[in-house]
Amino acid sequence: MAETSDGASQQENESEFIKLRHLLLGSDYDTVLQKLSSRNDTERVSEALSEAITHRELKDKSISQALGPVIDSAFENAIRNRPQRITRVIYPIIGPSIRKAVAQALAEMVRSLNQVLENSLSLRAIVWRFNAWRAGMNYGEYVLLKTLDFRVEQILLIHRETGLLLHNERAENVKGEDPELVSAMLTAINDFVSDSFTRDRDKAIENIKVGEFILEIESSPDAILVAAVRGSPSEDVTRQLQIALEKIYRIFGKELLAFNGDREIFAGAESILTPCLIEQRRGPENKRTPWLALILLILLVGYGSLKAFDHYQSSRVRHQLEQAINQTPGYMLVGSSIQENLLILRILRTEATPLPETWLQGKDVTPWNVQIKDIILPLTDQSPDTSEPDTRDLAIFALPDLLELNPDASLRNRDGKLIVSGTISEQEKQRLITNRWVKQSFNGVEFENIQIVDDKREIDSRLNRWRISMLSDQLGLSANTRLTVTGNILRITGPLTYEQWINLKQSRIVRDNFEQLDTTHADIAPQPGQYLRLLEEWNAAKSVISGIQFHFQSSTAVLTPGEEQKIPDLIARLEQLKLLAEKLNASDWQLYVIGYADHSGTESANLKISEERAYLIRRILNEHMDSGRLILAFGAGHQPNARLPLDQQRMVTLQIIHSKLSNKEYPGQ
Repeated sequence: MAETSDGASQQENESEFIKLRHLLLGSDYDTVLQKLSSRNDTERVSEALSEAITHRELKDKSISQALGPVIDSAFENAIRNRPQRITRVIYPIIGPSIRKAVAQALAEMVRSLNQVLENSLSLRAIVWRFNAWRAGMNYGEYVLLKTLDFRVEQILLIHRETGLLLHNERAENVKGEDPELVSAMLTAINDFVSDSFTRDRDKAIENIKVGEFILEIESSPDAILVAAVRGSPSEDVTRQLQIALEKIYRIFGKELLAFNGDREIFAGAESILTPCLIEQRRGPENKRTPWLALILLILLVGYGSLKAFDHYQSSRVRHQLEQAINQTPGYMLVGSSIQENLLILRILRTEATPLPETWLQGKDVTPWNVQIKDIILPLTDQSPDTSEPDTRDLAIFALPDLLELNPDASLRNRDGKLIVSGTISEQEKQRLITNRWVKQSFNGVEFENIQIVDDKREIDSRLNRWRISMLSDQLGLSANTRLTVTGNILRITGPLTYEQWINLKQSRIVRDNFEQLDTTHADIAPQPGQYLRLLEEWNAAKSVISGIQFHFQSSTAVLTPGEEQKIPDLIARLEQLKLLAEKLNASDWQLYVIGYADHSGTESANLKISEERAYLIRRILNEHMDSGRLILAFGAGHQPNARLPLDQQRMVTLQIIHSKLSNKEYPGQ
């Protein structure tokens, strides 16, 4: 009875509970409860699992740490057991990645090759190789050093509390220092600095410079990250270290805090440290166009071109002048020199030839200022039966003036050698040794009892005294006429006849050594009349005679056809000259007949044939006129102007030589 009563009471309570549940939860509760009871636990967990994992991962990242080893193990098993399947799955990804990596590697290789070639074929490459040798480095390493802004070559992860090395990474092909030793050193230095200079243990060294490296240091409460950088690191290195240290602290925070000496735990830090091995190369310089340098280069090229053209023009004009002198009858070029824009030509000539100033008139000598220094050949008293004049005697006569030797210098011929004595300068000595005429005429130069003078002022003073003495003797100046020198000015004081004045202006000594004649205190006589007319006729006849040339057949002393027709005109001119010589009192005048040969034969053969040709013309003239000893003939060998055609080199030229003329009409002049 009691049990029945208890059962009824229990059913009544359940009924009331159901009624209360319906009142509180509503009629849908049963439906929901029915659905839930019809599903198993797996289905219910699957609906909440993804949200739970996401929530837990956002909270403390423990899901990633828990699932990482499981996923790695599963992936390794899959690769080991089903490699073909893995290959098919990753092929669409790995194929483009490989192609991209290969293309990038090839591009980097080409760029590096271009850079090495550029650096190998330049002056800078030579300097770099020398510096690399001095530093004991490989050339490639030195080039890398010079072409990099910076490069992170090694990364060290150090436990801050113990100073132990947890992990390290190196750049490719880099041989770094012992990481354990570096780690211990940095820890010791950091502790020393903290203890000595600051009481804050959280503060640490930020960087250290060691040789070519800079150690960039980033610290956290439990770890230190060190980057060994070659070059000058940018802010990117510091930023990358900070990011890496944050990742390490986030993933390995608990391990760092509870570190017990097991470093294998931190092997997974490789993927975090490797991105820190960055480098930055020097990009191509944005070179600005060096306009100033280009303008200067253009100006230099233009100046060089102008100077080259001027040199060509001046050389051409000089050659033309030398050729014209050699082609002028009675002129012989014996030397030339250049002083800045002054062209000095030295010639031998007879008194019958035109004055150098007259010869230069009308000739284009631009860009030169031309000065012709002439030496007038002397008269000789040799008879036709005596030996012909020796070129060595002519050289001894002309060389003192030609080379502007000291007046105290003496020249003479001894057994074919030029003997020099007296006072000369070292420069004059060298000019004698190197002179072309001296080399051709003598078998050498010997100096006997010479005194070398180097004082230019003393030499100039002696030269001026000698010049004044020579002028006084040549012009026959009276005792009342005085010549003085001031600088480059020749001053004349006292009386001068007109002839003396003309001869003074035309004197080679005056033309070559003085720039101005000062006649302020000179008394110059008036110009005579008849004398000048006779003198003009005399000079005209001499000019015609000097212009006559006789040409010969090759290798013989036989005139070419038609040359004999020049004989009558020459004889008439010589007869005219004899009459004028009597009126002008030119008692000592002579006709030089000079024979030449072409340069095709030997020296001895040319000298012999040139003498035969000169003797032929002298014999013809002696047969047609009473010349007495007026005509002298000698052979000069081959024609010095080898640029003339051969037929024009085989010739005989004529020159009139005479002493100073005296005016009968004006005997005092």
